[in-house]
Amino acid sequence: MSRRDSATSSQAGEAAGRPFDRAVDVLRNFGEQVECVSGEPARRRVSEELPADLHPDVLVAATRAGIVNLHAFQREAIDLIRSGEPVVLTGGTGSGKSLCYQLPILDRLRTEKAATALYLAPTKALAQDQARRLLQFGARWARPAL
Repeated sequence: MSRRDSATSSQAGEAAGRPFDRAVDVLRNFGEQVECVSGEPARRRVSEELPADLHPDVLVAATRAGIVNLHAFQREAIDLIRSGEPVVLTGGTGSGKSLCYQLPILDRLRTEKAATALYLAPTKALAQDQARRLLQFGARWARPAL
């Protein structure tokens, strides 16, 4: 049995109504063009606290924006970014990737007087969406300019 066909027919029948599984079925129709289809069970969300050593203004701004906890991947990425490590994140739309760079930038803007940040977006719509999200923090000291 190939990797592509590793799911049992009973699993496929149980999952036929779920969008992800329908997408996998579509991929299977591509035959040999698809090298591998795999999945893993959903994981429980693990909440992490905001880094306590963020500038107090950033903690207030995050709370004002409704951010009181982070996903574990966000906390890990934020800690790595703040320590100067390179980070690559992938995830679906709305999964919380942007917060991983926004909090470290806001923190740096408050802790280093000469700090600036440049965000380049591939589309105007994305740039405007990110600017709106930044404004939700209500941080007057961080004003996006488009």
